Parts: sequence; structure tokens; C-alpha cells
Amino acid sequence: ILKLCDDEFAYKTACKVFNREKIESPIEQILGTVIELYLYTSGVNGELFNGIIYKQQEYIKTARGTFRVDMLFTAIKKDGDEIQLVVECDGREYHGQDSKQFISDRYRDRALKLSGYEVLRFAGIEIYQHPFQCCRDIFTYLEVASQREFGKVVVVQGFPYSIFIDNASREEPGQYTIEQELM
Repeated sequence: ILKLCDDEFAYKTACKVFNREKIESPIEQILGTVIELYLYTSGVNGELFNGIIYKQQEYIKTARGTFRVDMLFTAIKKDGDEIQLVVECDGREYHGQDSKQFISDRYRDRALKLSGYEVLRFAGIEIYQHPFQCCRDIFTYLEVASQREFGKVVVVQGFPYSIFIDNASREEPGQYTIEQELM
């Protein structure tokens, strides 16, 4: 498994073991296999999370449309709150050549963020060359995000829409509530 990217036999075997053959993209197969291996061997940080739900090629409905994301993590914090993290694997063939695809990716990112999802993108070359580092970055991101103090964000679907950020419960001086109409 450690030679996952160098040894084609090890790669194909790992894909079969972790049921990755149905995933079309090789970079999604590689990263997905490493994530499964990490979850299997390391588990979830029990001090921060009650659990992490991980899915590949999941459909998410937003006010701006329904999008298939490469990976979706739902980290359930000890207090019951959830962190929703979308991970996108961007191969150069599909995401790097065409300015229309570049713009479409940014539109998707905004739609997902406006619906309460966090988004991380990895270049295909990062995944091929350093899949374990990409995996560590995902779980480090979840741990850091779990320790941030956010105000409650409520997104009302549709246009025009409002975003309410409620920081009134925080004890730091100068806190405020923002209400902004976006047209």
C-alpha cells in the first residue's frame, strides 16, 4: 500500500479492497483509497468528533443547482454540530485547460459555501505525488475547523437571499450581528 502510486498491482489491489473500481477518476481512486486506509488504521479523533461520515461522488442540492462533488465529509463534533467539507480533485485534463471549467468550478465553490459547505481543492499532481499528505491536510483541516468559534450562519435559499451571522453569543468586546441583502 505504501507504494500505492508507484506499483500498479498494489494500486489495483487497493482499489478492489476499498471498492474504488466504480470511481472513474484515477486521482479520486487514489485519494479515496488513502482516506479509507487512514480511517481504517487511525480512526477518528475521539477528543474532537463523535464520528466522520465520508462519501464519494455525492450529489448536493443548493439554491444555484445540484452538483456532484468528488468527496463529502460530515464531521460530527462532540457538541452535535457538524462540519460539512467538500473535497474536489482537479485533474489538469478537465479542470486546468478550459477557462469555462475554471469559472464553473468557482461558481460551484461559491454555491456550496453559500449553502454552508467548506471546500478544499487538490490538484491532480498533488494527489499523484503526495496522496498521504493530501489526506493529512483534509483531516488537519477538519480538526482546525472543529476548534474555530463561528457565529451561527443561516442561509435562506433563493434569490434575493439573506445571510445572517449571529455573533451575539460570543463574549469578546465589539461583537455584532450582520444582516446583508445580496441582490
